[in-house]
Amino acid sequence: MDSFSLLKREIKEYIYDQKWQELTKIQVAAIQQVTKTDNNLILCAPTASGKTEAAFLPAINKVNDFDKGIKIIYISPLIALINDQFKRMSDLCDYLNINVTRWHGEAPSAQKRKLLKKPSGILLITPESIEAMLTLRKEEAQYLLAGVEWVLVDEIHGFLDSNRGLHLKSMLERCQRYMLKEPRYIGMSATLNTEDSLLVKSYFKNNKDTNILIDRTKNDLEVTRDFFIENDQRKSEKSIEAIYKYSQQESMLIFPNSRGLVESISVDLNKKAKKNNSTVNYFAHHSSLTKNSRIDVENFAKTAKNQLFTICCTSTLEMGIDIGAVDSIVQYNAPYSVSSLGQRLGRSGRKTKKSILHFIATTPFDLLKGLAAISLYERSEIERLDGPSKPYDLFAHQLLAMLLEHSGLKKQTVFHLNQQFKNWNWLNDEEIKKIVTHLLEEEFIESIGEEFITGVATEPLLTMGRFFSQFSTPSNYSVFSDVKKIGEIPLDIFLEIDSNILLGAKIWKIKEINHENKKIIVLPANDGKPPKFFSLGGETSHLLANEMLALIKDIDWIDSLNSEVQEGLTQLRAQQLSLTNPFVIYLNDRIAFRTFAGTKINYTLQILFSIIYANELIEYNDNKMSLFIDIIPDSLKRIVQRTKEFVWSKKVLVDYLINNPTLVNKHMSNIKYQKLLPFDIQVNYVIENCLNLPQTLIYLEEIEQLLNNEI
Repeated sequence: MDSFSLLKREIKEYIYDQKWQELTKIQVAAIQQVTKTDNNLILCAPTASGKTEAAFLPAINKVNDFDKGIKIIYISPLIALINDQFKRMSDLCDYLNINVTRWHGEAPSAQKRKLLKKPSGILLITPESIEAMLTLRKEEAQYLLAGVEWVLVDEIHGFLDSNRGLHLKSMLERCQRYMLKEPRYIGMSATLNTEDSLLVKSYFKNNKDTNILIDRTKNDLEVTRDFFIENDQRKSEKSIEAIYKYSQQESMLIFPNSRGLVESISVDLNKKAKKNNSTVNYFAHHSSLTKNSRIDVENFAKTAKNQLFTICCTSTLEMGIDIGAVDSIVQYNAPYSVSSLGQRLGRSGRKTKKSILHFIATTPFDLLKGLAAISLYERSEIERLDGPSKPYDLFAHQLLAMLLEHSGLKKQTVFHLNQQFKNWNWLNDEEIKKIVTHLLEEEFIESIGEEFITGVATEPLLTMGRFFSQFSTPSNYSVFSDVKKIGEIPLDIFLEIDSNILLGAKIWKIKEINHENKKIIVLPANDGKPPKFFSLGGETSHLLANEMLALIKDIDWIDSLNSEVQEGLTQLRAQQLSLTNPFVIYLNDRIAFRTFAGTKINYTLQILFSIIYANELIEYNDNKMSLFIDIIPDSLKRIVQRTKEFVWSKKVLVDYLINNPTLVNKHMSNIKYQKLLPFDIQVNYVIENCLNLPQTLIYLEEIEQLLNNEI
């Protein structure tokens, strides 16, 4: 039976009334799988392929009575995406008389109260709101979750390799204990590496198999490649001029890799538009702007019709927030990953089925990295997911969460959580004892008879709801023009009265700073600089690094590029001491080993070299993929050989890190709940999650062979 025929009459009537020409490939496959199997599903398909309907239609089709409790939970990483999906699903659900409720920090309280009185229909919720409900309102969780039959997880690729995703996994397993029957899961993604199937299949911890459905259809891709450099800065006048020319013909999104550059580029474009009397609209969009500012930009894009616009943005617009039709994407300097590039490209060509990418680089290294990312994307090669495999910090956090949820737990229950929860079966009993002992010593938990309860040190973690998320929220100043809030900027930047800043694609002069209220009053100005926003950046995968090496060695390929791009790559090659040995370079008047390896391998090499060479820490330049080891050109081969032949073990790494706590703190500094772990467990965290000794030893074998062949 065809997929359309498998749907209930009222759903078929809705599709007919909406004048759908046909179901998409992923919708056809999902309906078949949901109807004919009892398995979970992962739906992987390009942006604008109808994944949302591919998940909701078959799930709705299988539910018999939406009035008897919440039947479907939809989980999204972004509040804005939930609001989009609420609008998108409201038409369908109104037609079918199904209640749909949003549940997040910005959702109307009246909706939540109504749902609590009579749970029904579909719930759209963020992971953080799930944690808040489980931790502080257990009775509500029991009541609302009892009848759930389906759990849909959007943008699942964004969850799979991060602490936030591991946090969600744990919460889903906790939620299942309140459900009367085991739910089925559907995950949705636009980008997945086929090698990650085992990781994806194991994400949902129920007793059902997980099937992966992949639609490999891709838009046609048109790429322009440009290289502009001016005084070795990240932004040049020529690059702004190029973007401006593109923007006069196309509606576009510009993706630099920092909020500072978003502001700087958008202000420059606005200046140029004003000078030339252009009617094109230019906006900034990032997380430090107010919600209303971002919504105004999104709504303008949705309703622009034939009016051209350009939005300079961070990853806030990388995921599937609906902003209507965009003609092209500008990738300004190299993306962090091929996956990120694919997500961004998915925003263009939704109507024309043709994606347009304008890649602009302003440094030779960014040029090479960006070209490598494009090359891999064109071959449909995406990085493997490489997140934490042993998130000790998350276990400690979830232990506190469960103590809050249940108002304490029996000690034997705590010491056997690795047996009771599938998510924690990688922990051994000794590790749990060490973490519990540390939490007792630091008063995060307290021993009362046969139970553990939360201690006095846990209470501050709950301030302002920070406990419910896995990402840190820096303390910022709020920026106001008159009574209207524009956005926020970090506290640690240098702020002075009468200095000028860029924010919201406009220029402002600081007129007043209230340190007590963390409030800045500004007025319009003519020139200024962007704030120095804090940013973690991103890791480089080994796949992307290898492609960079392959491209820099391929002289014929370089010759096929335009003259400016050739010049940029020539500058990069000129840094090499020998064209036949791209691993030894001059950098900042020093000789260094350019590894062309992924971030984890580089971090591991940093430690291996430090152990061998007089226990002195080797400096690593992450942006340039280079290790400073005071080498001379003909010594690299000997260094690699000596390192490769050393007898390495986990104990060697443990001993070194224990004696170098500063290095441990450096790797753990971005871990929100570092203080919940004893130092020896932190050392284990670094080894298990930040380093990769086996892959590094394989890498050394490969480098030795290359050096033997080329030197």
